[in-house]
Amino acid sequence: MNSLVLKGVLGFSASTAVAAGATKLAVGSGNVEPKSISKLMGDHYPEKRLLFKGYQGVFNGSQPEWKFVWKKYFNAYVGSPNNPFSVQLTSADGNAPDAFMKACKDIFGVKVSSVENEKFVWALEYCTRQTSVGDLIYGTEKRPVPTSGNQGDVSSKWTELWNTYRADNQGKSNGQDEWGLFVSSTNETNVPQEFKDRCAKEIQVKTGDLKHRSFVNALKYCSK
Repeated sequence: MNSLVLKGVLGFSASTAVAAGATKLAVGSGNVEPKSISKLMGDHYPEKRLLFKGYQGVFNGSQPEWKFVWKKYFNAYVGSPNNPFSVQLTSADGNAPDAFMKACKDIFGVKVSSVENEKFVWALEYCTRQTSVGDLIYGTEKRPVPTSGNQGDVSSKWTELWNTYRADNQGKSNGQDEWGLFVSSTNETNVPQEFKDRCAKEIQVKTGDLKHRSFVNALKYCSK
């Protein structure tokens, strides 16, 4: 990474850390035992998740997250003598190449002493995606309830979740409940599709904050 790009990345990372109320760039001061990049990422950037080949069950790099970081990498290094991942820079468009995804996987295991280390910065910038509420839920003992399918077990879970939501919002007038779902038929025990749709939306919200309202609500009303 050329010096201007590196300084820009570190400047952005530092401002992000300050905004989050954390001193993420303090790692590396003094004698610090090296840790894998994956461990440091988890410790200091909860708003980020490592990208692996096969994310969401897709292995060809066609996911928007992979295409985004590939284009970002390409634009940073095309025409430059530097190419830290040693991949062919033929086109910014299209799927992320296998060689690029493999380079990301390999760099996660590299041990460094600081989040200012150049290799850590490469991983942060080109091999991560934003954390979602769904990711945070998978970090608990609960799991998001599937929004499709009417199998008995899934159906009963949705009924329980809907009843919990109704109980928590009891006495609120139409449109004044947490998600603005209450209508004249709210007293019905059938789970409205709007409730499931809202759960699907909340699970996709991007955040690494365990106090975020979307996470708190999705954990309670959309997970079992």
